[in-house]
Amino acid sequence: MTPIQILRVGFGGGAVQVPIYRFVFTGGADTDASPGGFFQSDEGDIGIAVDARLTPEEAQQVISREIEANLPALEALTRRASSDERRSLAS
Repeated sequence: MTPIQILRVGFGGGAVQVPIYRFVFTGGADTDASPGGFFQSDEGDIGIAVDARLTPEEAQQVISREIEANLPALEALTRRASSDERRSLAS
């Protein structure tokens, strides 16, 4: 998967990069599928998937909403990455 964009979300002295992916979401005609969402894979990869059929404005709204809704998780990832980096520098 190749992201269409990578957002850098900062917290204090740290930041995390959040890749954005566009997919055509499929489902039945009576399915109320979300037009996108934040995900974290079993391997720890994170990102936001957005329905490719959305207009740029709609996609931006989904991305903004998902970043805001997942700020605690993103902040925790930033703290963990900063802690790992300090440990590797100390070795």
